Amino acid sequence: MAKDAPKRSLLICGSPRMSGVSARYADLLADDLEAKGASVSRWDLARKNVAGCIGCEGGRGDFSCIIEDDMQELYALIDAADEIQLVCPVYFSGPTGQFKCVLDRLQPYWERRIGPCACHDRASEVKRPVVLHVIGAGGDPFGYEPLLTIVKSAFGSAGFFLADVVDRIGWGRKKARCSFRGRALSDSSLLGGYGWPTMHGSLSGEAFEGGEILPPCRETLLLLAYCGILEFVPSRCGALNSFYYG
Repeated sequence: MAKDAPKRSLLICGSPRMSGVSARYADLLADDLEAKGASVSRWDLARKNVAGCIGCEGGRGDFSCIIEDDMQELYALIDAADEIQLVCPVYFSGPTGQFKCVLDRLQPYWERRIGPCACHDRASEVKRPVVLHVIGAGGDPFGYEPLLTIVKSAFGSAGFFLADVVDRIGWGRKKARCSFRGRALSDSSLLGGYGWPTMHGSLSGEAFEGGEILPPCRETLLLLAYCGILEFVPSRCGALNSFYYG
């Protein structure tokens, strides 16, 4: 990069949703990067078609992927970038299935830099930074450590390092109420033997509006949602899914 040239920032949005929370966050991030003088290229997974890696080892020849899809565009953008700003929603502690395909398709970089036919001088290499912006509702008690490991491994193979993690868990989230689907829970040990046919409240452990007051145990509510006993609905309009929030 020339001394006075703007930083070339590649903004990758790893959500499969075109207008979800991650996409809205990426819009604001792009504006912020440009306001700071960066030249921003944006690549949205939701608008692309990327197949999974088939493990063909074809990249050991010319260190390129044989699959012709939108990943070819991303390879060129990665090669030209000075840094990567990665917006990634958390699905069960890791990346989305669609974005995992993207990460697996970084295999040609691994072949060129590390693999048995590697021809890259890693000793003199200057690694480029990746900044990971983590998006999620905050409902997973196991956090997102697996996501960090996967991102570090995949982008490390392409000559990047994880420079920073920006925790945006809960960003853009609507206040929600939760309601039981008309089921009596009198035989549920999770709730201490109590049974309520209908309840409303918040995910933050506040007292419920109407009916009884549920002990403010967030993990219990999330477990009930997993079991199909609870459903989460927004306080205004639209639909809110606490687990696939990105």
